[in-house]
Amino acid sequence: MALGDTVALTPAQPAAVHTDDRRWLGTAGWYSVASLGAGFFYAFNNFTLPLVLGNMTNNATLIGLLSSTRSIEGVVIQPTIGALSDRTWTRLGRRRIYMAVGIPLSTLFFLVAAHAGTLGLLVAAIVLFSLLFNAAIDPYNALLADLFPPERRSVANGLATVVQFVGQVAMLLLAAQLSGNSVPPLVFYVVAVGMLVTFAVTIARVREPREIKPSGPESATATTMPFRAYVAHLLEHRLALRYLICLFFFSFGVNAIVPFLTLFAVHVIHTDAKVAQELTAPLLVAAGLFVLPAGLLAARIGRRPVLALGIGLLAVTALSGLFIQTVPQTLAVIILAGVANAAISATNWPLLTELIPADEVGVFAGIKTAFESVAIPASAIVAGGLIGHFGYRAIFGVLTFGAIIALLVLSTVAVPKPAIATSS
Repeated sequence: MALGDTVALTPAQPAAVHTDDRRWLGTAGWYSVASLGAGFFYAFNNFTLPLVLGNMTNNATLIGLLSSTRSIEGVVIQPTIGALSDRTWTRLGRRRIYMAVGIPLSTLFFLVAAHAGTLGLLVAAIVLFSLLFNAAIDPYNALLADLFPPERRSVANGLATVVQFVGQVAMLLLAAQLSGNSVPPLVFYVVAVGMLVTFAVTIARVREPREIKPSGPESATATTMPFRAYVAHLLEHRLALRYLICLFFFSFGVNAIVPFLTLFAVHVIHTDAKVAQELTAPLLVAAGLFVLPAGLLAARIGRRPVLALGIGLLAVTALSGLFIQTVPQTLAVIILAGVANAAISATNWPLLTELIPADEVGVFAGIKTAFESVAIPASAIVAGGLIGHFGYRAIFGVLTFGAIIALLVLSTVAVPKPAIATSS
């Protein structure tokens, strides 16, 4: 799994790579290949890794922190990476260079984790492979706005998200088949190879535009602005920052569920590790089936209404989670949560790109990660403490709280209508 003010900002409008429909769809396809590998990572980190950690420690807070896709050091590192990806150009472009370096290094520490014999070594490997993956994935996300104009981002993002969900489902089913009472090293190797191959394809096939068209007087050229002044400039975008507060509370709520869902199935619903992983697959299947329709709906009626619908539906499922007792009941709630997740996944990043200048997408990707890097560990700490007192069912209360606050903040964000990009 994997969020104000009525200030009107000019929507971000990068120069599109292709204006011909067939060619831009081809670019979207090649861009989406890396999402398959990202799906492997997210499924493993969110649903399989907690079971690995559960065999080495009973500390719910530690499990929640280590199974989070964002960690606290990202508060500093991710905005820095994002800013650098806006301000530099290499033979591989401004975004792909970070993917080309970060993903191989991340997979290296995946292999270290596969053979970690102690909790200390496993913790160190997890921190490093997560950090390096995030250093690659934020520029990858920023690349979406470089390649596609606003009116095409929901569809392109929807396609990439469908591919990501396919990767997650495939990874979960494979891990479930290979797992007995423990997760074998082979699962780590499959994730590592999948990440390497899929990101390599996207790096090789996608061409980044050299120039990104500024979106008006509010935009700043990062290469000519001192970094401190650049950060101060970003803080002036109050509408975008308010939206990031919404995403903060959404992330806070969701991460109370994600790292503990398989453990909830084991300890409360009383399944084994194999069934616990298989139970999460319908969530991803439902999300994958509905994410592209959600993206098309968002392109028609707006991203904010679809996002609000998704967060609201997630709050309903969280309330239901307080009462479920059996595997069929759990399955029904999980499928409904998958539909909600589809609406959220299709809209949350494209909506942010509407609120910021095109030449600052990279740094805002990093700032978004920084918000998550605070929200997610905080959620793990709170959820871990509540689990110690009330059991695993307490995680649904945290999600309900986070979703309601996120909805309230989102209701104050007035989104400007995207301008239609014209070809020259």
